[in-house]
Amino acid sequence: MKMNTKQLFLRKGDYFSYLEELGMCKNTIWVNKYVINNFEKYCMTNDISTINKDVVKQFYLNSLDYVNKTKNYQFVLKRPILAFLDYCNTGSFLKEYSNKKVEHIIINNDFKKIFNEYKNNILLQSELSNKSVNRKVRVITNLLNNISNMGINKLESLNEQIITTYINRNLNIYSKSTINCYKSIIVEFLSYLHDNNLISFSKKLVTYKSSNSRDIVASSFTTDEVKMILDSIDTSTKHGKHHYLIIVLLAYYGLRVGDIMKLQFKNINFNTNKISLIQSKTKVELVLPLVDEVKFALLDYIKNSRPSNTNNDYILLTIHAPHKEYTNIDAFYTIISRIILNSGISLDDRKNGSRVFRHSLATNMINKNVELYKISNVLGHKSTRTTSKYISRDTNLLKEITLEVNYEWQYIYSKF
Repeated sequence: MKMNTKQLFLRKGDYFSYLEELGMCKNTIWVNKYVINNFEKYCMTNDISTINKDVVKQFYLNSLDYVNKTKNYQFVLKRPILAFLDYCNTGSFLKEYSNKKVEHIIINNDFKKIFNEYKNNILLQSELSNKSVNRKVRVITNLLNNISNMGINKLESLNEQIITTYINRNLNIYSKSTINCYKSIIVEFLSYLHDNNLISFSKKLVTYKSSNSRDIVASSFTTDEVKMILDSIDTSTKHGKHHYLIIVLLAYYGLRVGDIMKLQFKNINFNTNKISLIQSKTKVELVLPLVDEVKFALLDYIKNSRPSNTNNDYILLTIHAPHKEYTNIDAFYTIISRIILNSGISLDDRKNGSRVFRHSLATNMINKNVELYKISNVLGHKSTRTTSKYISRDTNLLKEITLEVNYEWQYIYSKF
């Protein structure tokens, strides 16, 4: 394998665009850009005119703190260059570099026993999808193996400095959102260890903002603010009808963006006024009443905004041609964030993402004294235990931030 350096890196822009066309997630594309751009800088700095296996090997030995990473993280760093070189040779992204399965084995037998208890008693008893469980297994396995590599063989020897060192050394290659996600997984595991008296340091280690922390709950919108957001959308335009339907589905049902993106005509029954779908996160079926507010927004979009010259089964299609189903969830987040920011409501320190609508719905329902099992039905949870964790961290806080529910919301709650 020999390649001209200048010709190779002229193709990196095409490669990044190719990854986007394949529907690669934002974080995967970011890692590819991070590694390949650093590889280009390394080649330019060292006046390397021809790339071969030895050049690639030396790059990893001298860059990105590669030698101090676990085998799993080394594979994450190695994959972008291997895939890029194959793309330049073949014009395609080989499957062996996509979602490659790595067996997750914990080195320390004592750690393995404790983790298996956590996995069986907590992870496998939750409503998480297999993908989410596997992600948590991967992150915690990497943590425990790194701790073993540091010479620590007993959990009671753990302290905050060790965890902080691990995070700073191993998670810095990822985007901010991925780092927070992985931190959240680590903290959940540490909390389990703390609750079972296996570690002694305080759980106050969790000082960052994770997706499960109270700051998300406190970011709930009041009913008046939700109405302001909906009213701010210009539904006289095709784009406005498209955006309005997204916000209506968020506000009235608290659906996850991934489920809105995958909503198809087969999920809507206008005869029985029901919406039914299998949730992408939990794989649990969710059945909801097709309330008038959602039905009218849906019909308005289908008749007056959605492209008519297509046989696509997905309801929401991309605004610009070629009109097709969405493959990248980030497009929705951009739309939602822009609508909230342009609505005129004062955010202060609150979030402006899609999940705030989900928490807003739950918050208003709990303060309307709606039974917990009904809230579970709306949110698509299999058990009220999950719902309790979701909305009951601080009931007094929820009541302080929520205004009285108006008629429109009472009408929706009566459907459940």
